[in-house]
Amino acid sequence: SAIGEASEEFKRGQYRLLITVGGPIGRDEGNPDQANSAMLAASQLEKLGVDKRLIVALAVPKVSRHRTYASALALRNWLRDSGTQTTGVNVFTIGPHARKSLVLFKRALGPEIEVGVIAGTDDTYDANRWWMSVRGTFVIFRKLLGYLYAVTWPLPENIPLNAA
Repeated sequence: SAIGEASEEFKRGQYRLLITVGGPIGRDEGNPDQANSAMLAASQLEKLGVDKRLIVALAVPKVSRHRTYASALALRNWLRDSGTQTTGVNVFTIGPHARKSLVLFKRALGPEIEVGVIAGTDDTYDANRWWMSVRGTFVIFRKLLGYLYAVTWPLPENIPLNAA
């Protein structure tokens, strides 16, 4: 699973913190004990052996547009507000979403912070033969459009991140 891959990356890397960022979970999407995907990921990472003292869960309120960018801004704001100094971050995300995430996190964090990206396995289709499945074709083309949007479209400097 992708969360298992993220756990292994964190354990093997030289990371000081593992920050999960995510929005609300729909009632049919996940664990009813978790209000958002950041908390759900943090809980799963802890169960996989990541020290909970090293995990920070950043909840992003529901936004209708620019969800990935809102997550990047939430991280930027948390780094600033917490006084956490860093020269670099690695963003762990799923498969073809990685390129878009890289662009948007770089835009949000600015040139002072190096941004890397790690693409976890998307197990909803065969990534080596994505064109052979409807799901793979849909995902690849949707993420391609999202990437083109991320690199060309002007984005707002801020998105309201206060809970509605």
